[in-house]
Amino acid sequence: MSNCTECTLKSITVATPAQRTVLDILNVCIGQVTFFTQIYCLILFMQRSMKCCLCKVACVYAFGSAIASLGLAFECEKCSKLWATTAYRDKMSCFYFAPNAQLYLIGNHLMECSVIALSTIVVTELRIRSCNFFLRRLRNVSICLFFILSLTCWLVGLWLSTSMSGDQFVNSCYFVDVVERQFWLGFTVFMACSSASSLLAVFISAWHLQKRTIINDQFSALRFRRQITAHKWIFKVIFFTIIILNTPWLFEVLGGVWEIRRNAMSSFFWMLQPVMLCLFNMINQVCHDSGCICQNTVRRS
Repeated sequence: MSNCTECTLKSITVATPAQRTVLDILNVCIGQVTFFTQIYCLILFMQRSMKCCLCKVACVYAFGSAIASLGLAFECEKCSKLWATTAYRDKMSCFYFAPNAQLYLIGNHLMECSVIALSTIVVTELRIRSCNFFLRRLRNVSICLFFILSLTCWLVGLWLSTSMSGDQFVNSCYFVDVVERQFWLGFTVFMACSSASSLLAVFISAWHLQKRTIINDQFSALRFRRQITAHKWIFKVIFFTIIILNTPWLFEVLGGVWEIRRNAMSSFFWMLQPVMLCLFNMINQVCHDSGCICQNTVRRS
């Protein structure tokens, strides 16, 4: 822990000690329950056929939502005081004692990249010939590299922006107190733009599919039905992601623009996010039908 005799404590969270205690209890309980529930759904989902490319990406989406839920469980000031008993603490030390910032970033990024991957697959599959194995493998490798490189860049940016912050001491390890406003503003813009672009791409692809597809045999009819089903499922996933995933971040952005300090409403949206993600994954587990459009799966049908 760094020495600090006269330091200004930074906090944009408004809450009495009693309110903070209630928030900590709710964060830990909701975070842990939703985390283990989503891990269980992920295990059940992985027991299904993993030959479909859309199913693999859906598993990454479910894993990302579980990681984001675990991040909520670490939004606990009482827990961090078990390791740091002083009234102040260095921002960088919060990354070790309460890794909620990294978990939020990893979880949200995995879900956002999954949305991008789903839209990329469903759009490019229409233009890749059934016998062109090389292009399909190149696309899948490019998606994996995008996952890894973009996540690495965001994590490095998180650490650099926090370490170079002019206000190095905080009195809590809550996400909005530790992470620089400019950083999560940029991350919010990235999520909103990528989700909107993916939604638009899927919509245009579905319109193009209905206008250009010619059905002349049973095989082409089956392929058309699977592609339409996949477009509908991915459209729902992206639309759900835009609403649930971006709402808490949007609230924080508006609060930063209007200089509004964090209150119970903001905490409510952060707690609502893993609950809604958990319900979505449970519903997806029960009635999942993405209409697999992978060429090898369609050929064997």
